Amino acid sequence: MDECGIAASKVRFWPNTIDLQRVGPAAPAPARLATAAIFAHPGTIRFTGMIAEACQRHGIAFRGELIGKAADDVVKRLGGTDLAFASGRMALEAMARGCAVINVDRFGVGGLVTTDRFDGFAAVNFAYGALSDAASPELLDREIAAYRAEDAIAVTQRVRRDFASEKGAEQIEAIYRDVLAEKRWPRREPNEDERAMAAIIERFLQQKQIYDRSFVRLREGLGPSEELQFQLGELSSKTAELAHEVRRLRRGGVLRRLVDKLTGRTYEN
Repeated sequence: MDECGIAASKVRFWPNTIDLQRVGPAAPAPARLATAAIFAHPGTIRFTGMIAEACQRHGIAFRGELIGKAADDVVKRLGGTDLAFASGRMALEAMARGCAVINVDRFGVGGLVTTDRFDGFAAVNFAYGALSDAASPELLDREIAAYRAEDAIAVTQRVRRDFASEKGAEQIEAIYRDVLAEKRWPRREPNEDERAMAAIIERFLQQKQIYDRSFVRLREGLGPSEELQFQLGELSSKTAELAHEVRRLRRGGVLRRLVDKLTGRTYEN
């Protein structure tokens, strides 16, 4: 953060977090790996064949890619999978579900997530940066052979303890409190335009026109799709409507128009 003039001591890392209610309970770690699968955006892992061959050499049944299209139940598909090849938030979800995880994505292979290596992976959110090695049969064999049930259990326990969404909310709140405590920040009352915009945005969000199930599905690691383009178009249209409404409110009679808008009454230009 030197480029921004911020001291390193002032920087706080806020990691990915996961919804444990959605993930569900952790499965027990097996003494020996029996099944494996890729838990990633569809088609992003370019060495699927190499992974399949490595699993075969170790006597592990390879289930292929668990995610093929948009769905609400992507985490549930991890059921019956002992070893997941994943990265980012999906790696966290797999570990919380009780899977051993070899960190991989289209950039390469980071390796098996163990208690000794956990902090290094977590520092980059189990994403690009951790994956510094090109995929090879030898590398995959080494990482699969490194599996130990007791260590996998400890990794799962740490993820569920330290990376739950509730813990993440506490962390970001603490960051905001630290910033507010640094000095006496100037305060001012919002003007009419700002109050009007805040009220419209609040109502817009309450109607769940943005955070609905279709957007949750898109966020859960699904990649570009026609549905994504459609939803982005819908959002763009809603944004344009909001901008138009703000312009109307600013033309005078702000408070009356705001009350009319929030109570559902109509009015003429």
